Amino acid sequence: MNQHSLRNPKVRSGKRNISDIVRQTERAEERLLNDPPPAVWSIPDLLDAIERRMNDRSRSELAAELGLPDYEVRHLVRLVRRLHPEVRAKLELQDLSFGHARTLARLNADDQPEMMANLFRFSWSVRQLEAQVRSTITGDPLKEEPDAADFHRFAEAISQRIGHPVKITPEPGSGKGGTLTLRYADLDDLDALLANAFHLSTDDLLDD
Repeated sequence: MNQHSLRNPKVRSGKRNISDIVRQTERAEERLLNDPPPAVWSIPDLLDAIERRMNDRSRSELAAELGLPDYEVRHLVRLVRRLHPEVRAKLELQDLSFGHARTLARLNADDQPEMMANLFRFSWSVRQLEAQVRSTITGDPLKEEPDAADFHRFAEAISQRIGHPVKITPEPGSGKGGTLTLRYADLDDLDALLANAFHLSTDDLLDD
């Protein structure tokens, strides 16, 4: 920015001119001096602080006053505005993670308690909850995808069937493929693995 821009009150930065930004920053600094944030916020105190301040402060002012990054303030304001009281209470008790709370906040407030009850009943991960919420919002049928525990059970079942260690590793993020790993200790063990799993031997594989 050149010197002329700094002297010209008509120059805009976004929707506000420079003098507006300076006054806003000065107000935030004054509030911060008079009411400094605690070193570590408890969740109830943090949500209460956001709720008391958010209607007459900008997001940048809130971030300065509370000593938090701007993106965290954005998430917190959204939670305060959208969470059903029952869901907020669970979050404040730390029975509910911020990731789960942010996902529940995508639903209408009246739909959140039932979804939260199912979350606790089935011990859904954030990813599983996201799938449930997305299905509720769009009305599309839920696509069931195996989770890590399912793949572990699959591997254990195969291992017991063929008598050799098995590991299944889904390809991250794709949901469509992965790697099946079979382990053996030596060539004799490899022969046993091939016989048990594929009815083959190393000699069969070497035959022309």
